[in-house]
Amino acid sequence: MLDVLGLEPDEERVYRALLGRPNATAMLLSDLVAVPQADVDEALSRLVGWGLVIGSADE
Repeated sequence: MLDVLGLEPDEERVYRALLGRPNATAMLLSDLVAVPQADVDEALSRLVGWGLVIGSADE
């Protein structure tokens, strides 16, 4: 659904998971969406770059 914004499927899964758990760590997101943590890290970086999420000082 969010592919019209240019999001890849993994990025969309990470984004949707964050909507339900905005304070989730990359490790937790990896478990929730069944995507390797390295891919979650990359997805988060892209989502931050697009302004869809804000990075946390904790990560």
